[in-house]
Amino acid sequence: MGCNHTEKSVISRKIYFKKATPKTWAIYAETYSHDSLVLKSVWKVDYPIFHLDTVDLNNDGVCEIVVGVVKTTRWDKRLAKRLFIYKLYEGHIRPLWLGSKLAHQLDSFTIIRGQVPVILTFETDTLGHQLQSEYQLASFGLKWISDKIK
Repeated sequence: MGCNHTEKSVISRKIYFKKATPKTWAIYAETYSHDSLVLKSVWKVDYPIFHLDTVDLNNDGVCEIVVGVVKTTRWDKRLAKRLFIYKLYEGHIRPLWLGSKLAHQLDSFTIIRGQVPVILTFETDTLGHQLQSEYQLASFGLKWISDKIK
C-alpha cells in the first residue's frame, strides 16, 4: 500500500482492514499528528475483503481506498470478486464507487502509480482467457483504458 499524504496538517495516516465480526469486515483510517491519534474512521463492509490499496486516483492530494470484496450483486448472482473505491473526506471514509462488476471476472488487481494512476486488473473472460485490463477513475466509476491477453 502506498499513498503520499499531502493533506494540510496530516502528519501520517494508517489505513488497514480486519475482520470486525465473524461475518463483517471493516476498513480503518487513522490520522496521526505528532504520534498522537487525532481521528479514527471506521467503515463496515458486509463482504470478505481480499485486497486493499491506497492511491490518489484523481490527483486531488487525498488518497482513495481501493478495495477488493467478494459478493453477489442484484444483477449477477454469482459470488465473485468486485472492486469498491472509497474516498477520505476530512479523514472520514466515504463510498466513492461501489462497482457491481468490471468487463470480465475479476481475479486480482494492483495499482500502477504514475502521473495518472491506473488500476491494473487481472480478469478472466467467458472463454477462459486471462486478461490484464487498465482502468482510471472517471467522474463516476471507472473508465476502461485497455485490455491485453496474458
